This record gives sequence, C-alpha cells and structure tokens, in this order.
Amino acid sequence: MIGAVSGFSLGILLNNAWFYLYPTVIVPYCVAGFFAVCFATFGCFDLKFNTTVILGNAWIGSYMFLRGIAIYVGYWTNEFVILDE
Repeated sequence: MIGAVSGFSLGILLNNAWFYLYPTVIVPYCVAGFFAVCFATFGCFDLKFNTTVILGNAWIGSYMFLRGIAIYVGYWTNEFVILDE
C-alpha cells in the first residue's frame, strides 16, 4: 500500500513537472496509475530489506510536511487545481 501511494504521488509530481503539456486529460491519470502499479509491485517483492517502506514513508512524510506548511503560509499552487486546468 505504501508503495502504491508513493508511486502515485511520484506520478502526480511528474505530471506537474512535465506531462501537463499534453492536451488530453487521460495522460496524468495513466502516468500516476503506472507508477502506482510499478511501486506496489516492487513493494510486494522487496521483502528482505523493506526499502519500499522506508523510502515510501520518507516520500509521503515529506510531502505531508511541506503541504502542511503550504496551507499556513499560502501561495503554493494546489495540485488538483493544476490538473483541472
């Protein structure tokens, strides 16, 4: 589960960085879904070192930390607004 969430958030980050230029709406969802499936699959097979759990928690925690600061400070574009444009 942590692998899927971290893969989905990485896909959304890539969408905000590069893939927003595509005119179709389906591209961001396909990219995010692809990374979610890839990271979830990697998380299932990474049983010995738990690398996916460690990196996934770090990725999700840093996102939540910065998103929480952005709510109070403001002036940070919401990713859902970017997807709707």
